[in-house]
Amino acid sequence: DSVSTQLNNSGDLSTSAWAFGGGYDELFELQLDRALARIGEDSEIPNLDPGEIPLTRTSLEKDVRQAYLGFASGTIGDRGYMPLPLPNWQISWSGWEKKFGFLDRFLQSATINHSYSGTYRMGWQLNHDRGNEISQSLGSYTFIFERPEFQSQSINLERSFSPVVGLQLNWVNNLRTQIQYNRTRAISITLTNNTIRDRQSQGFTSSMSYSKRGFRIPFFRQLNNQIDFSLSMSYSGDITYTFRLNEDVADAVRLPPEERADFVRAAPDEQGSATLQIRPSVKYQFSRSINAGFEYSFSKTMPRSTGVFPRTDQDIRFSIQVSIRSN
Repeated sequence: DSVSTQLNNSGDLSTSAWAFGGGYDELFELQLDRALARIGEDSEIPNLDPGEIPLTRTSLEKDVRQAYLGFASGTIGDRGYMPLPLPNWQISWSGWEKKFGFLDRFLQSATINHSYSGTYRMGWQLNHDRGNEISQSLGSYTFIFERPEFQSQSINLERSFSPVVGLQLNWVNNLRTQIQYNRTRAISITLTNNTIRDRQSQGFTSSMSYSKRGFRIPFFRQLNNQIDFSLSMSYSGDITYTFRLNEDVADAVRLPPEERADFVRAAPDEQGSATLQIRPSVKYQFSRSINAGFEYSFSKTMPRSTGVFPRTDQDIRFSIQVSIRSN
């Protein structure tokens, strides 16, 4: 009898990152340069380093990091998989009420906020058949190389400014307002078919709240009430671009050398929507044991894709809460 043992080893890494690179345009140029540096008269090109061949997982992992992280694409570790961790940040700048001279009588505080967070995630695996000869096709060309010991499986990158800029105002009459502009970006790379999905979102949010203590309603002077009013509004839009890197590089390689400088990539697939939300609410506290509330929610989604219809949702809620205590 014989015993066969196969070692499976895989892992994931995640690190904070600064994602300020050129994006897909730069990734396409890096991969195209790799292709043009290897092709010649022969359609089959053997004995190559997988890290120098276009559209392999090894070269894609390197070029994605350089294209999307830019100057912050340096790595640490023996395999060079993990980008150098760089800090996220958050800035809160208070004291702006003193700079609004005509409003300083009404403002208690004014604060400007800004924050950034970025994450780079990658999955990798051990190849049990490492060293075997495999090929990567690109148009009429075939690149021959040995399967490496390790290879990446998936790459995801997220970048968020939440907010890019925000303003918080606290007024002397218990009125509080907040306005902010947010932007996020999420990139997902499928290495099995070289598809890149780039989702970009941005939007404005605003909110206002007001509280009144000792509020008394007519005819019920003996009830020492409390009223809370809030209003939130937001408008956001997101769009997802789907790029097919293998097709774009293959289309460029097929052209004669004199025409490549004028090559224009096919437009990526686009999907997305815009959403408007409005939500006012009022809460009354008649006493320590009786509360009542009203809330209205309006949401309208407007798709960017043809053949998909807008959708409107409205929701109205009333609530009454009675607390019963026994001595």
